Amino acid sequence: MGYRSDVRILLPETEFNALDERLRAMEYFPDYDIKTFRDEDVNEVKRYSPGREPKRFVYFGWDSIKWCGGEFVETVCSAIYESENFHFMRIGEDYTDIDERYGLEDAWINCITLNRYFDDEEDN
Repeated sequence: MGYRSDVRILLPETEFNALDERLRAMEYFPDYDIKTFRDEDVNEVKRYSPGREPKRFVYFGWDSIKWCGGEFVETVCSAIYESENFHFMRIGEDYTDIDERYGLEDAWINCITLNRYFDDEEDN
């Protein structure tokens, strides 16, 4: 089965749509799960950029995915890192294996949050 990761990405909707097109043009790609849509804080946008309309973001990702090179990962990473407004987080199987990157140049948006908790209900 190999090493697996959980991946979450936050991208502006227009950039997500362009990535979606690139992925669908590929022969194979793992279907992503759109978690939610998020809108920028209108008051913050109007305060600092009065002439700009708030952006809409897509929060999506994969659970238990092989995230190690290849055309698929390169395509996704290329789209992310070309963006001025993104948030990327990957959590590996090891608790110390967390990769987080973001570039929110002109966005006022709630980003990805990671919650840590004890699962005291699990039967052993």
